[in-house]
Amino acid sequence: MTAVFPHTVALALADVMKGRRFGNYVVLASDQPLDIDEIRRRATRLAATTTVRPANALKGTAKPFTDEDVVASPLPPDLGTWRAR
Repeated sequence: MTAVFPHTVALALADVMKGRRFGNYVVLASDQPLDIDEIRRRATRLAATTTVRPANALKGTAKPFTDEDVVASPLPPDLGTWRAR
């Protein structure tokens, strides 16, 4: 994405961003400048702790996913062994 859009920001739960748990990233991309301070302010209002970083800070941290890498999704944890925060 950073090769196509000059302005990119990634958002994720703090534990996902730190690699402590599975989860998704949300990437905002634009050809116009993004107001990162406003995005951070809004992220602090979310129920879960969310981290906002320039997407280029994550560049090069993952290898491309190919058909040879396909594996089954991990099973969710037993409901009695985890808790919601």
